Amino acid sequence: MKSLPFHGIILLEKSEHLQAIDGTVHVALCAMAAEAFLQDIKSYYQAISALRPYTPSRTILNMNPEPRYFGGGISINGRMEYLSPNERELESLIDDLEWESLVEKYEKIIRLLDGTWNKGGDESFKNLRRLIKLRNNLVHIKSDEIELGKDQSISEHPRVVHELLRLKVLDSNMPMTSWIYMLDTEKLVSWARRAVIDIMNNILGIMPNYPISNNFKSSYSSSLKTFDFT
Repeated sequence: MKSLPFHGIILLEKSEHLQAIDGTVHVALCAMAAEAFLQDIKSYYQAISALRPYTPSRTILNMNPEPRYFGGGISINGRMEYLSPNERELESLIDDLEWESLVEKYEKIIRLLDGTWNKGGDESFKNLRRLIKLRNNLVHIKSDEIELGKDQSISEHPRVVHELLRLKVLDSNMPMTSWIYMLDTEKLVSWARRAVIDIMNNILGIMPNYPISNNFKSSYSSSLKTFDFT
């Protein structure tokens, strides 16, 4: 018996169970969850379409039966279902995008699934891009000088936080020595969690409408609803 873990859900659970309001950690976990979600889709399709070996029982006419293969589908509501061409196309695209940036992966996947998609009007995609940009700036951190006011408060912020300050996700009045500490707020943590859950739900909403994909969507959506990230 085999089990297929959904790591996107597991990483969100780790964010939920983490008691400290450490923005750096939560941003990393949420960005990892966004990456894992695409792999969860691909792995699910691949697990269903995989052929599995088995050895028939011996008979008088065949004392040494050779291994055979079965599978390539899954039983849903008592009926065998197989991947549709659209589902195989999605699986193949995710696999082909292995070395693309995460934002580019989501952009190309959404374009495949929704031909009417308006990139400029999709706020969930914009928030994903902001989240990944923030994660990347943390991973490739630079020790730039910070301008301080007379009261030792930050008078000028690095570019990475300008947009989040404009959106009021971050508070500009925090007297800290580094912008990293500006992330340690419930508002930022909540925003990071919501950003990844929203983009996941959007993808689930436009995935191919076939029994195998619907089975995945139902399971994943149910798990996402268990999080209380308001």
